[in-house]
Amino acid sequence: MRSLCRRLVAALAVVAGVAGVSVPATAGPVTIGYELVALGGSTYEYRYTVTNVSLATPVSLFSIEFDTALYDETSLTSKSSGIAGWVESFSATPQPPGLPAVYDVYNLSDPLDIGESATGFAVEFVWLGTGTPGSQPFKIYDIANFDVLDSGSTTLAGSPPNPMPEPSAALLTALALLGAAAATRQRSGCEGAELRTT
Repeated sequence: MRSLCRRLVAALAVVAGVAGVSVPATAGPVTIGYELVALGGSTYEYRYTVTNVSLATPVSLFSIEFDTALYDETSLTSKSSGIAGWVESFSATPQPPGLPAVYDVYNLSDPLDIGESATGFAVEFVWLGTGTPGSQPFKIYDIANFDVLDSGSTTLAGSPPNPMPEPSAALLTALALLGAAAATRQRSGCEGAELRTT
């Protein structure tokens, strides 16, 4: 009986280990947070903050994409302030079908080192979608050769970059089986390494 209990507990430990505990993903090397300001009707403004969390290459060029099915590309207007040294541009309009409009920003003199942030970037636009505008794809480029160094999606200011995932079904099942095994073990008299004699 003791051997059976040990095998059951070992098997449950393996199942629990394989199921694993979901760990929240951490923020990428660069984050771009946004605030959304409603200006009336379907006109809005994004206000961005760019942070170099851990990218070894200083951040000197980034782009944010505007899906032309959701954003009126002809309405994209810079409303930035206090971004000395940063230069902004928008992709030529109209974009070919299927390509996003792009907001490019670069700085040749004072890029963002690890731990530094820049704020004051703002874009006004007309929203064509339903509901409220949300997250957008972004890319961070090496300004010397235009290689993509990082990419991701903008995150709403004040929200965690990645919410804590719920435990997996396999983990919950393994924990339930482990509890059942412990109860059975206690009732049947299985004891770890001890041999019970009567």
